[in-house]
Amino acid sequence: MGPRTPMLPSISWQKLLVGNWVGAALTAATALVVAGALSTVLALLSKPADFGVDNGLTLVAALLAATFGADLVLNLDDGHQSAHAHLGMFPLTVTILALVGAVLVFRRVTARYPRALDAVADAARAALLLGLAVMLVAIVFRGDNDKMGRGWGAELTAARLGFDAEWGVSIAGAFFLSFLLLLSTLVAVLFASRRDWWPAPVQRVHDWTAAPLYGIGTIFVMLPVAGIVGLLLMVFTGSLLSDYDPTQDDLSAGIALIAGLIASGGFWLISLGAGAAFGTTSHESGPGTGGGSSDVHRLGHYADDTPGLWAAPVVMLVVLFLAAFAVARRTGSAQRILGNLAVFVGLLLVALPLMSRLTSAHAGITVDGDSSRGSYYLGQIGWQATVLLALFAVLCAAAVALMSGAVTPAAVRVQASALAGRIQSDPGRPAGRPTAPPHSGQPGGPGYPPQE
Repeated sequence: MGPRTPMLPSISWQKLLVGNWVGAALTAATALVVAGALSTVLALLSKPADFGVDNGLTLVAALLAATFGADLVLNLDDGHQSAHAHLGMFPLTVTILALVGAVLVFRRVTARYPRALDAVADAARAALLLGLAVMLVAIVFRGDNDKMGRGWGAELTAARLGFDAEWGVSIAGAFFLSFLLLLSTLVAVLFASRRDWWPAPVQRVHDWTAAPLYGIGTIFVMLPVAGIVGLLLMVFTGSLLSDYDPTQDDLSAGIALIAGLIASGGFWLISLGAGAAFGTTSHESGPGTGGGSSDVHRLGHYADDTPGLWAAPVVMLVVLFLAAFAVARRTGSAQRILGNLAVFVGLLLVALPLMSRLTSAHAGITVDGDSSRGSYYLGQIGWQATVLLALFAVLCAAAVALMSGAVTPAAVRVQASALAGRIQSDPGRPAGRPTAPPHSGQPGGPGYPPQE
């Protein structure tokens, strides 16, 4: 007999296909409808006059797909050579609202589920349906720069630029990023909100991470509020909006730009308040290029023209304090508050780079036929924002721990004295401590035997 063929595990595809597709579809549809409706409003506000129906629909599709992370891609041709470019930036305000709507529906759909596995499977189904829907939108709606209308659109026409441009959404990005974003959001909410579903080892992890996840969520929810505060500070104390407005003073387009980026602006404000630099950087390679440039500055540079921005550190501390306070409120016992606050700070080291990515803009271009490449970035310096905001989060967590009674000033002093005693060493003194007081030389004195 020949060698036995190893048996492969069988997969029951029927079990994978069976599930609450209606509930998953409602969840995906909620995210899609909220994002689509808000994207339509932003597109109507921002599109120039005589923009063209096909370009208008493509603009809606681009904003919808950007809500879930997909880049806008452009194919450029001037008759002599061609190039490919991409541009990406989340309209984070729309993203937050779409995901909040999907989470609310999904929690109602799964409220009576007996097992976590069923809920996670439905989360995957909802993410799959959303990814397919956004991908279909990306496939159908494509535009060009023949009819870009008047106003800021006139600057992008083929006649003005000297090259033709076909534009639309990255099809692969539309599917995969929409799928990953909704799936990770729903699973995180399931994990943080339902302890009873999970086995004992996962419940122990839940006990240490659920409350800190609420703190991370609080920061996300507070970003639009911080953005509105930053906008008011700029408007009433000396606006810098005109320096960065690409809409050429088109009021409705400017409103759309602000509405879409107000949450991103909130993260920019608290990053500046923590001391991180913000601005633009570029890197270019190839013949005739300058290599790159950087125009990044810290808070003092922007506050010179807009003094109200000096309030950014206060806004930053308020946001971090409220997040730490949310962690303490969601913690079941006072004994766990200090540990959960420590986990919250640790999770920030993972969440803050993600926030930096979600709130920044990136672009790139590649020219066919030569080695010319360029990449461009607008936003805060990510590692600086991560380190500095985490350090300030430690201070806010300490304040919340003191207020909640998890730590007392007396305990802090005792622990500080003990730590100082452990790390203090004087090489000029013997390491051993004398076991008896020194001999005084006088009868009856310290160290002298008692007289009978």
